[in-house]
Amino acid sequence: MTHTQNNSETVRGSQETFEQMLRERLRQAVRVALMSVLEEEVTAFIGALPYERNEQRRDQRNGHYRRDLETTMGQIAELPVPLNATIVAATN
Repeated sequence: MTHTQNNSETVRGSQETFEQMLRERLRQAVRVALMSVLEEEVTAFIGALPYERNEQRRDQRNGHYRRDLETTMGQIAELPVPLNATIVAATN
């Protein structure tokens, strides 16, 4: 193998490693964004932040369930999806 071929393979390997790292970082960013959006949506629905007591509160938080979500960035495993008491009561 010549020196040029070695360099070419090294660059290709480095590029693949970089792309893998970038995909993983993007997947993590999508996970954080989804978690934030889901929490904000539940907060808006309930009308109060976690542990906040006020007159406008319409419901209660009731933990999370976890699910896998397939995205264009790949699978996001164990995404925590917030629950509220109304959803839990409707499923029982």
